[in-house]
Amino acid sequence: MVIIKQLYKIESRCLPWPHKILAKTIGEMSVYILGYTNAIIQWMIVLGYNTLLNVRFKLYLAKNVHCTFS
Repeated sequence: MVIIKQLYKIESRCLPWPHKILAKTIGEMSVYILGYTNAIIQWMIVLGYNTLLNVRFKLYLAKNVHCTFS
């Protein structure tokens, strides 16, 4: 991690000024990626739950899915 920070400092000195503002560290980018992943998973849960509550989906399951428990 220390090497990455040192490389980032060296690289950021060589870059033109506007690009320094846009440059992000690996840690900051991973936080954004995790945030978006969390949001996507939550929406999948909400949409999946709404599908399970849908009357047509329940009828489809009742007609086409046969569960046998022994």
